[in-house]
Amino acid sequence: MFLLRGFHRIRVLRKVVSISCHRQLSVAAKFPLRSFSSQEIENEFNAIEDEQNIKFSISKILYDESKDNLLMKLGKIENPESLLSFSQSNNHIFKKEHFVQSVILLWDFARNGKSLESISENFLENLKPFISEMNPIEVSCCYLYLKKLLVASSHPTMEALLEKSLDFIKSGDPVPLSALSRLCIAVGSNTHFHIYMVCKDIIPLVERYLHSCETSEDLRLITICLQNLSFLTKDFLKDYTRKVESLISQNVLTSSSVKCIIRILNFLNKNHWSLENTPLIRKLMILIAENPDNLSQKDLETIFRVYQAHMEPAVVGTKLLPMAKKILETTSSPSILSYVVQFSPYSEREALTEFFKNTMKPNIAANVSDLYNYFQILRTLKTSDTRLCNLYWDEALKDVQSNVNNNEIFKAFKHCHRYMHFNNNLGGTYRHTRFEQRISRLAMDDLKHGISGIVPTKFAQLTSFVLAYGHTSEKNYKFPDFLVQRIRDMSQQFSIVDVFNLSRGIHIALEIRFKHHVSNDLATQLVKIESIFTECIERHLQDKTINLSDISMIVRSLNNRKSSRKTHIYKKAMEKYTQILPSPINSRLIRDITFNLNSSHFSVPSLMNHIFNYIVENKEYVIGDTVEKALFSAYNQGILNVPTNVIKACLEIIRRDFENMSGLAIVQSCLSLCFYRTLPEDLINKVFSVDFVKRIEDEIKTCYSKATYPERVLNQVMQLNRAVCLEFPEAKVPWFQQNYLEANLSRHAFRPKKINEDVKNYLKDVIKDDKYLRVNHVTPYGYRIDFLLHFDRNKQPIQPPAETTFLDRITKVAILLLKLDSFCENDLTFLKGMEHLRTRHLEMMGYKVVHINVNDWNSMYMNVPGVKTNYLKCLLQISDS
Repeated sequence: MFLLRGFHRIRVLRKVVSISCHRQLSVAAKFPLRSFSSQEIENEFNAIEDEQNIKFSISKILYDESKDNLLMKLGKIENPESLLSFSQSNNHIFKKEHFVQSVILLWDFARNGKSLESISENFLENLKPFISEMNPIEVSCCYLYLKKLLVASSHPTMEALLEKSLDFIKSGDPVPLSALSRLCIAVGSNTHFHIYMVCKDIIPLVERYLHSCETSEDLRLITICLQNLSFLTKDFLKDYTRKVESLISQNVLTSSSVKCIIRILNFLNKNHWSLENTPLIRKLMILIAENPDNLSQKDLETIFRVYQAHMEPAVVGTKLLPMAKKILETTSSPSILSYVVQFSPYSEREALTEFFKNTMKPNIAANVSDLYNYFQILRTLKTSDTRLCNLYWDEALKDVQSNVNNNEIFKAFKHCHRYMHFNNNLGGTYRHTRFEQRISRLAMDDLKHGISGIVPTKFAQLTSFVLAYGHTSEKNYKFPDFLVQRIRDMSQQFSIVDVFNLSRGIHIALEIRFKHHVSNDLATQLVKIESIFTECIERHLQDKTINLSDISMIVRSLNNRKSSRKTHIYKKAMEKYTQILPSPINSRLIRDITFNLNSSHFSVPSLMNHIFNYIVENKEYVIGDTVEKALFSAYNQGILNVPTNVIKACLEIIRRDFENMSGLAIVQSCLSLCFYRTLPEDLINKVFSVDFVKRIEDEIKTCYSKATYPERVLNQVMQLNRAVCLEFPEAKVPWFQQNYLEANLSRHAFRPKKINEDVKNYLKDVIKDDKYLRVNHVTPYGYRIDFLLHFDRNKQPIQPPAETTFLDRITKVAILLLKLDSFCENDLTFLKGMEHLRTRHLEMMGYKVVHINVNDWNSMYMNVPGVKTNYLKCLLQISDS
């Protein structure tokens, strides 16, 4: 029945009205119609979204009140009830312009906070006969504002307005762009399926306007149209971006065209085409940052949000941060604070945390946007203050439980995603049990009986939360069986994002709920799910439109489920990275890719070359944290040859952003540069200074993960100190990590493995006497050597000498066992950077380094009697004589 009604509406919408458009325009011309100025149109549309313009009245944009007595009376009415009463009592003398003005006034009242329960049926019925007399501007105003006043699209008056709009469009006569943009806003917010038919008629007209566009105002209105239309083709989007580029080059689009640029940024930043448009988005952000005084608070929020999606250009932080801080001096805006926290130097982090504590108050759930911004601040600060965390998630729980329109489950969607991200950021150390229980109950109920059980994307979102935190009858030993079965049933409909969300839920479950024990039932379920997701990934990898972002999400999904890196699907996903090069990339994607490469231990030199080329070509836009991730990933992979121009560009960026980078990022950048023997003296002096040590201490003190982060930072500092002492002795940096090393050695006692004992026994046979052999030797700079031998000038083994004066006549041989984790996962001959660095440093300390590949040692051919002994003799150059 619903479908039949829908098709009837389509027929009504497609019907051609007999009255000609020329007659409509001539009738409208008898009444004084005001032309739309650029500023008035701008204020009208931005007032809908910008709270700063909320007091601006849109009631005077259409008619000149001074020329009509009724319009003057309408203009003096102060509330919606009086307006509806006035229109009812004067219905017999109202003309179409009075009804149009009444609709505009009603919306003006509503958006300025004057409540309006509903528009009376009489008002809508009285308006309907005048629709045939309206011109495109009047029709679009009525349709848009009635839609915003929640009049149903299926109402006869609304259908008549839409039908009239389509008649204007299909007539071939000019329809003002301002009217068209209003119509598109109204159409875009419509949930009826026939809207796609409407878009089909509008798009050609918008396309004609695009081709003739010569002003920033027209481009802004065209962008409004595109933001609200469906079925935009790639060719149309290319035409649009070319037009934007053209208007920039002609200086039509300048730093003063703020509202237009903000519209364009919002449109280009949509997920579907954001990556392909990174260069243009970056150009627009640089353009708008040239004159920050033109920007409102709302504009800043948009720019920062777009920046988050791309993590560039760097100028956003340097030029707009002072303005954001200035706003904070007069208002405690959570949205602005969230971005100030992100861009401010780490030295200001503690002060900002205190400011946040004083700003965040209970009952913030009443303001949904503030709630989101507080989440962004917490996420960026990564504070370990559980009081703040509890306060936020208490408020999130209040928001879910608020009975506005009984939409608990829809509020749960956004909050469950945030909670999983937040909880994962804190390494699972923070839990809000009441929140988890409430969301889990809501999710389970909707998954069994609601829409989430049949819509794949919603199913994936809620199921991932249930898998992650449990709170079901099976919580202690397995996942709910019906969820596993529905994962199987829906598998052909899952998108890449759906698979990622479900995989993330499994990852959190394995880290939090099943870290110490996996039952047989759960193991069986995990095998089933792995098989299902492998089929999904195979299907998506065959898609010819797949891009680097999609592949990164696929690899992240595989890592989340702890999938074996030796499986066919894992290798196929990693190989896909290189198969689609060169591809569009940006700083955000660089971070995702390098994270995957570090997690998977794969080496993909061609992909790293692509990343480094991007950094060199865009060095003025890329920030220091992005450079660190690229350099450290190359170091981890053991990529030996990084071009000089890449190192030069990276150094330039690190120097520029030194104060804004985290201490850990700086240390890892410098360690990577040590690996490439290119760490300059000025950076050495900056890092090995009292100020930087204090900075590291402050970071550790305020960090969120006390269990892991401090140890990680201290270990990297030790490695950097060792590398600088050995690689750059001329810098005269002292070795100050001995106490740390000794404490570390005492905490992690050496436990020989079977392979160590096996090699040790064969070495004893080769050198004849075990007194010549040192096992697990620790060098002065803290490197562990599996086996150490000393040979005299005749290549005969000797006991370690007590006198250092004879060391020039003695060869120290360091035998290192290279286990599987010493190599990159996809090439067991490709040493990781840490192993390369250990070998090089041992050689600097006077050792002759030889490697025993454990994989080779345990191979079949090495088990032939006598082969291992001969192998060691050749390795140590020991003859039988």
